[in-house]
Formats: sequence, structure tokens, C-alpha cells
Amino acid sequence: MLYSDFYNDFLKSYDEKNLEGSITSLMSELGNIIVTDRGDFEDLLSESGVQGDLNTMSDSQLVNLYIDNISNNKDLQIGTSLLINHHNKQSNMDGDKQMDDACVKAGYHTIKIYFSEPSENYSQAVGLVAGAVKESAKLGSKIAEGQQKKKYGAIDMATKKQEAKNIISQQVLAQKQAELDLKKSKQEANAKTLRIVLLVGGGIVALGVIGYLILKLRKK
Repeated sequence: MLYSDFYNDFLKSYDEKNLEGSITSLMSELGNIIVTDRGDFEDLLSESGVQGDLNTMSDSQLVNLYIDNISNNKDLQIGTSLLINHHNKQSNMDGDKQMDDACVKAGYHTIKIYFSEPSENYSQAVGLVAGAVKESAKLGSKIAEGQQKKKYGAIDMATKKQEAKNIISQQVLAQKQAELDLKKSKQEANAKTLRIVLLVGGGIVALGVIGYLILKLRKK
């Protein structure tokens, strides 16, 4: 598996009000999950009301289905953040694994803002989790509405969806390659171990044969 410090990468971008960096961290981690825990991703879609024969779909078809629904499905947006954070639980003082509640909220807020229609009022989008989530101010309310519209408003929904799809798809390929490389390394290690065992075993047999022959010659 491709390991990364998800929390540090994501929260660093989030605190810096870097929307592209924040969404890249989230979508990349989602790509990892599709490969390592595909069943969880299928459950995310089905439990969010997304229809489809999920079990028979290819990875790319699942990604397309996700992207087609993410902009207007609040359950899918919240579920995405929950799923990603569930797979990145950290140990607390007692050694128990638990999700970072602030990161769950920040993840949802990032996804909601990124997939907002350019025509939507960005101040309203920012306020969706305000009050309940102080972290929302980090990415939204501290950025002037005019600057937000200027920077992101010109990017239409199709472009944003394509960018998110590319991030997920590239990570799926990278994760699969990483797993293939790991499998190859294990196979090579096992083959090397087997060769050593055979060499050692063969050496022991050869020594036994030589000893037997020497003993037999001495008796003559």
C-alpha cells in the first residue's frame, strides 16, 4: 500500500486555505481505498443512495459513478469524509483507534465547497457548517467572497469533476502498481529462500554421501 501522512498533508493544505491541495489529499486517499478496501467504497455508494450494479463494475466505472453523484449528494459528501477518516484512525492516549472529528468536518467542508456550482453564493456554502464546525472558517470565511469567486468561480463543474476523477484514477493505478511491486518482491524473497534451502539441503545430502563412501572405503 502507498502510505502517506494523510492527516498532516490534508490539514496543512486546509489550514493554508489551499482548496486544490485539500481536495487532492482527499481524492488520493479515496483512490487508495478503492484498491485496498473496494467493499467499503461500494458500501459508501450504496448507503448514499447511488444506484448501480456495483459488484460487477470495474474500478473506473465506480469512479465515474462517484464523480457523477458527488456534487449533489450530501450523504455521499459526508460519507466520503467519514470513510477516509475511518481508514486513517489514530491511536489516542489509551491506545484505542479513533477518528479525528475535526478532520471529518474539515473533509466534508472541503468536498462541499469544491463541488459547489460556480453560480452558488459562496458565503452560503461556507456557512453550511459554520457554528457547528469552527474549522470551516479556515477554508472559507477568512477568504473574501470576491477572491473566492475570482479564483474558483470560473472553473465550471465539469472541469472540477474531471480534475477530481483524474486524481482518483491516477492514485488507483499507483496503488495497484505498488501492490504488484510488493507481490513481486515477496515472490523474489520466497524464491531466494527456497534456493538457499535447496543449496543447504543439497550440501547436507552431499556431505552425507561423502561420509558414507569414506566409511565404506575404510572398512575395505
